[in-house]
Amino acid sequence: MRSVRRLLATILLTLSVVALAASVLVRVAYSTVFDTDTYVETVSKIVDLEQSRVEVSKFITDSVLGSAELQSGEYIALLQAIGIQPSLFRSRIEKVVQVSVDKYMKSDEFHTLWSSVNRTAHEGLMKILNSDTPVVKDFTVDLGAIVKDASKRLSDPSGFIEQVVPLDTISPQSGEFTFTLIDANNVDDLRKASHTASQARWQLMLATVALLFLAWLTLKRTRVATRVCAISVCVGAIVALIVRAVGGTFVSGQVEADSKEAAQLIYSVVTAPITALAVTIFVIGAIATGATYYRTTAKESVVD
Repeated sequence: MRSVRRLLATILLTLSVVALAASVLVRVAYSTVFDTDTYVETVSKIVDLEQSRVEVSKFITDSVLGSAELQSGEYIALLQAIGIQPSLFRSRIEKVVQVSVDKYMKSDEFHTLWSSVNRTAHEGLMKILNSDTPVVKDFTVDLGAIVKDASKRLSDPSGFIEQVVPLDTISPQSGEFTFTLIDANNVDDLRKASHTASQARWQLMLATVALLFLAWLTLKRTRVATRVCAISVCVGAIVALIVRAVGGTFVSGQVEADSKEAAQLIYSVVTAPITALAVTIFVIGAIATGATYYRTTAKESVVD
């Protein structure tokens, strides 16, 4: 009978380790994707990564340079009339815009607007995911406010460009400055994922507690049972960390060689909360484990 109890306890503890690790992963995944505050915090960190900053800077720069004024026949005729090659002058403007945009992206103004536009987009997306409203078009993030703000901050220290044309004429007058957050065809799948993850994060946590409690009852010896359950909590936290590490290797293997570094950095930022939560759980388990040894030593001292 004792061996049966041990076998049953082993099974329950193993399941609790798996459930705990899964609970950590699902909880972090849900908050990162579906909680607006966490999402905004995450994308704010991602945009500060070198590769991400380059991509966003290119988008803003291309949007600013897409101004109708720079493409108009009148503008080109003006340059030709004063003896300046339009292609050469445009390259000078591109350099000025690129440098100005890179400088702008390091400012507090950019980060404030970046957080704002992403928050607005995510809140709108969550309203759709939390309803049965059918979606017929892609869900996008509108960077128009950022593009226009960046265009207002262009500067040409040499003054060469403004001798020919005012910098404010480079400001984009029209156009959609958006990128797709999620394709319309994927909204239903994301809605189902949101519902499933929302339930799973609580179900897995409750399952972990229930399995540990059953294992504790099965072992019957309160002090030893508590110690074993506490150690299982520590093991579950370690498993979550191992899964995160393995996941990074898997992600790197799914992208092209020149994108591996960027993918690893983004993965590191997105999954960082896993480490924080797992370490917290490990510390709790370690303290509980240590407490059982302390109680044992204290009782032995009383007996002596």
